[in-house]
Amino acid sequence: GLIDGGHTYKIGREVFRSKNIVSVIIPESVTEIGFEAFMSCDDLTSVRLSENVKTICSYAFGFCGNLQQLTIPESVTVIEEYAFHACDNLKNVKFLNFNGWKYSGTNISAEDLKNPETAATYLTSTYRYYTWTRENKGE
Repeated sequence: GLIDGGHTYKIGREVFRSKNIVSVIIPESVTEIGFEAFMSCDDLTSVRLSENVKTICSYAFGFCGNLQQLTIPESVTVIEEYAFHACDNLKNVKFLNFNGWKYSGTNISAEDLKNPETAATYLTSTYRYYTWTRENKGE
């Protein structure tokens, strides 16, 4: 389903939690995916984030067990802890900008994030406990 953007700037807290959604296209007007916005959407297999999304909040896509791939646009500068927790089938995450990511002040290897399988493992497992940030240096 397409979320009608209009003047929506944030997908709110728990708005689509546990809904029978298969596909989501985030409109250009949205800059933030809220806390637990799509949590436990068991049927969700496809998400397309707009080039204006900056923040993906905690558990935004948590427990979306059928989500398999995702592209993180260059606009994203914050991925909060557990944003993709228990997304057990998320095996392919493509970062359009893999440089400058950190968690708790520790750099995340750009070389590692270039690899979609490794990036997925980091988001869903290895570093899921941390908020990730990326400095936006006028890109």
